[in-house]
Amino acid sequence: MLEFLHLLATATLPIFAISAVGFWMARTGRVDQCDAEGVNVFALRVAVPALVFRLLAEADFAVYDWGVLGAYLAAEIAVYALTFALCRFVLGVETREALMLGMCAIFVNGVFFVLPIASLLYGAEAEQVITGIVVIDSTLIFGGSILLMDLLGREGAGMGRIVVRFAANPMILGMAAGVGVSLTGLTLPQGVLTYVGFVGDAAAPAALFALGVILAKAKLAEGRRVVPIVIGMKMLIHPLVTFLLLGALTVGGAWSATALLFTAGPAGAMPFVIALSYGIRTERIALVVIVTTLISLITLPGVALLGG
Repeated sequence: MLEFLHLLATATLPIFAISAVGFWMARTGRVDQCDAEGVNVFALRVAVPALVFRLLAEADFAVYDWGVLGAYLAAEIAVYALTFALCRFVLGVETREALMLGMCAIFVNGVFFVLPIASLLYGAEAEQVITGIVVIDSTLIFGGSILLMDLLGREGAGMGRIVVRFAANPMILGMAAGVGVSLTGLTLPQGVLTYVGFVGDAAAPAALFALGVILAKAKLAEGRRVVPIVIGMKMLIHPLVTFLLLGALTVGGAWSATALLFTAGPAGAMPFVIALSYGIRTERIALVVIVTTLISLITLPGVALLGG
């Protein structure tokens, strides 16, 4: 248990602190929403594409357990769809915000919050599992969500224009280039690796800082119905559905255990990044990310102890 407390103090809390810095700076008038939007543009159009390119370019698809990853993806799609339906048709949330809240229920900030604990429990194999999940989330979940935003935000536009806009998105270009490098086995110049590593590492801090700024101006009472439901979907239903689907597999070990542990992590900031970029309301999304981060301080070591 002392090892987990050490991880929380040295890994999780310092990462969470960047949102607190953004929150404090906004509350004291040092930054405003325009500043946050500028930081967010950098995150979505420059840093995140570099990060995704590096992850995909370095991915070794041959070592992945596609049965576990397929079950994990099926759980994500089911919970995403259910959360969207609840937000849109029961709670009356606008369609695009409901989609981003659905994404909040399944898109995990796993690299920074889950990986240190998973590595402690399951060793180097845990990194392969988490990389595999991140590859799926970066391509299918993130890419699919961006496509939906383009389709919904361009009603009446020709499909050709939508396809061109989607294909020209820096995130999509980063995905395609990364997969191409991985499949061809191309060796990248050291300068390229230095660039994508340096820039990609800025993605999470930039997004979390912007999130803290937006949250400082949020009217928290407006999320009293929606936010608890999305949090419940993320922290309870997502792990439960994943557990049930993984239980139907004959393959266990570190892959299944790490995938389940991954679901106990907090909502990632990428739904917030997309929402802010597309002019979608962000207050409730930001609140979900912050609250699930706090809850994960308990759920992560708890699930780890049960699985370890």
